[in-house]
Amino acid sequence: YEIDRNVEFEYDSYIDPDSVVRLLDVDNRVLLPSQEFIRALITSNDVLHSWALPSLGVKIDAVPGRLNQFIFSILLNSVIHGNTDASKCAD
Repeated sequence: YEIDRNVEFEYDSYIDPDSVVRLLDVDNRVLLPSQEFIRALITSNDVLHSWALPSLGVKIDAVPGRLNQFIFSILLNSVIHGNTDASKCAD
């Protein structure tokens, strides 16, 4: 699919409890371009969350009232699993 670069893009996905890959697969995967720089903005409405893409060496915290960002690039087409650190989520 194609994303218009001039429009804000928001994407929601949730852990798929029926997946054979325990707690790593989601119901709605996001497709990102390879060999391009991607800017991600991370925040939270309620509590602290820790979000990571370990295979890319990325870990960032979502903090209420704060907008954190990181820029990354994916070199090859691949499936990359992200995760959250439940011990840091103050639900």
